Amino acid sequence: MKWWKKSIHRYGGLQIREDDCSFVWQIPANERCEWVKKTDDCNLDSLIQYAEILFCTFTTEYPALFILGLLVFVLWLLYLFLILGTTADNFFCPSLSVIAAELHLSDNIAGVTILAFGNGAPDIFTSLVADDDEMVIMFTELIGAGIFVTAIIAGSIAIVSPFRISPKPFIRDCCFYIAAVCWITYISQDEIVHLWEGLSFIIFYLLFILTVVAMQFWDNKEERRKARIPALHDPEMLKTFLANQDNEPEVHLPVRSTAFSVKAKLDVAIAAEMANARARGESIEKENNDNESTTSQTDRPDNIYSEFIYDINPISKNDWKKSNLIMKIILVVRSPAMIILQLLIPVVNETAVKNGWSKLLNCIQLCITPTVALFKLDVWRVSFGPLPIVVLFFSLGLIIGVVLFLTTHKDKPPKYHNIFAFLGFMSAMLVVYSVANEVMAILQCIGFASGISDAMLGITLLAWGNSIGDLISNVTIARRGYPRMGYSACFGGPMFNTLLGLGLTWTISAFNHPNYQTKIRSSDMMPGCLAFLLCSLIASFIYLNIVGFIARRSYALIAVSVSQQVLYSYPFVIPMLHFNITNLLGRWYTYARIPNEYETFADCSIVDMSINNNTLELTMSSLNNQTGFVEQWGSFGVPVPRGFSSQYNLKFLPLARQRDSVVTVLNTDYKNFAVIELIQISEDARILQYAWIWSRSRKFHQTYLNRALDVLQRNTINLNCFELVNHDRCPSPDNFLPYEQ
Repeated sequence: MKWWKKSIHRYGGLQIREDDCSFVWQIPANERCEWVKKTDDCNLDSLIQYAEILFCTFTTEYPALFILGLLVFVLWLLYLFLILGTTADNFFCPSLSVIAAELHLSDNIAGVTILAFGNGAPDIFTSLVADDDEMVIMFTELIGAGIFVTAIIAGSIAIVSPFRISPKPFIRDCCFYIAAVCWITYISQDEIVHLWEGLSFIIFYLLFILTVVAMQFWDNKEERRKARIPALHDPEMLKTFLANQDNEPEVHLPVRSTAFSVKAKLDVAIAAEMANARARGESIEKENNDNESTTSQTDRPDNIYSEFIYDINPISKNDWKKSNLIMKIILVVRSPAMIILQLLIPVVNETAVKNGWSKLLNCIQLCITPTVALFKLDVWRVSFGPLPIVVLFFSLGLIIGVVLFLTTHKDKPPKYHNIFAFLGFMSAMLVVYSVANEVMAILQCIGFASGISDAMLGITLLAWGNSIGDLISNVTIARRGYPRMGYSACFGGPMFNTLLGLGLTWTISAFNHPNYQTKIRSSDMMPGCLAFLLCSLIASFIYLNIVGFIARRSYALIAVSVSQQVLYSYPFVIPMLHFNITNLLGRWYTYARIPNEYETFADCSIVDMSINNNTLELTMSSLNNQTGFVEQWGSFGVPVPRGFSSQYNLKFLPLARQRDSVVTVLNTDYKNFAVIELIQISEDARILQYAWIWSRSRKFHQTYLNRALDVLQRNTINLNCFELVNHDRCPSPDNFLPYEQ
């Protein structure tokens, strides 16, 4: 088994790699800093070495200081999420909208391709930077984000502004998403992904794009047929027909004074929706925004240097005036990052004055941005003969910048201004990739420092952090009177992120292996995440069909209720197939276990299983190393089910008389070892998970231990929680009498 290379004991005897960074807890506290510095696994692929800072600056010799360090890292993680959202919304989306127009993409094609990529950039790049050991985080993040968006965000929109859903796009997106989830479940069940299976996710999304194109073509054909002017021979009737055409004035959004407005993504999105509404012939309610438009345009200074200072100011006057207290705090907190982003990333924004043209700033960006990109791509050491590439790129950027400065006007963007959108797109992509890499590194550090599983980190911190920006923007769009637009992104967007995130990651991983396949790490939460995402989609599909595609507030109740079950559901494990309970009967010795309330201070643990009157009875006996007495716990007898079931509902006396306990046999060869898991609901409604490794004898052969550890890994049961059971100086087995109720 290749789970570890060089193994030694941890937590009483379970084996791990001594070159694994999690092993730091087995090193004396005063030596952990040096050990972390020397261990390759602790040197994360990130700009900041979080493990070294955590164990050297916030030393574990002082627990309170170490906890403070973890809290600092969590706050830094939240700040990274803020940077991710800001880059995607303020820099990525406006440029992508311009690129879509330059490429002459229709609104529907742009929506499911380039704009979907802009909205899902944090999820996509987070999945791409994940290596094989981080697959669980990546998988649960993508699925967990899908649950969050389709349930929490969709429900929030319905609460803010109930509305009628367009049936055809919803049915299309929902059916494709359901099919995608089913296909992901089928592919991941054997934990092996072949190259063709990874490619199938990308092909599946291409099929979705073709479906969107076909539906758009049909709709356009129908619209043209309905829009034909009737052949009226009477001139008076024709004049009357033309006079009654809709001639309502065109409604425009306020023009922002800067391209970096906090509402950049919102303005671009609403502008696209207003254009689509006019194309459909729908009326658009005019908002009272004339004052804002006038004020925004007169705010900009006339002097070129003052304009430069104005454009790199991280907090615009209009944003500050219109923000509440919480938003003002966010604006202040993100301002250091905004200054750097505004200097590095050019933005072409159709809703800003001069489309975001800032003469001096754009010229400076031509010099700075390519040079900084060289350092991020780690090619800055390359030379062309005696000339370093850094000097070459900076010189070229400087020359182009000077030429641009001398040949353009301050008040009018040049004809080729939209080229800056492509430069901004690539710059924003590098920033998002870099920040996503830091996010994964800090999550790894928090994981092995706190003991939180990768799956839980993915479905909570990472999924929520990447999705909270969508929640705010989509709810804001709904409040502005466009709930359908906010809701339409709740199905197509997560499907794009999931299919492309998993497809690209698994395809690249499989391609890099000699046999063109990759093994994925599974988790007990993975089946649960998929199941609840499927339930969320099916519940939305059935409910909206029943109520005539009207998203009422009751729909929000259903959606949110489904999503809340994910974190409160039983952990999912893989029961043993074709299990025969009669072969498991008899006496077993507990080799290792997760500490539990039944076996406190317990050595020499023994388990006796028997069937009496077709009921299963289980007795746990152990020696209390504090008192020296033998203690026993027994379960109520339960009927033995027919067939080959390896799961049983048991109740243990006397501590858990009223608690249902589900005992699952994960694996056994009946003669040498068995791995058992127990799930129980505590009195305060918490879910408790215990596990045991059993042996038929007090001595456990290494081969069977390896098999047992492999079973625990496949069920993502945390090995750090286990303790080895001491079987030295045990009483004679005859002293462990059968339990009497």
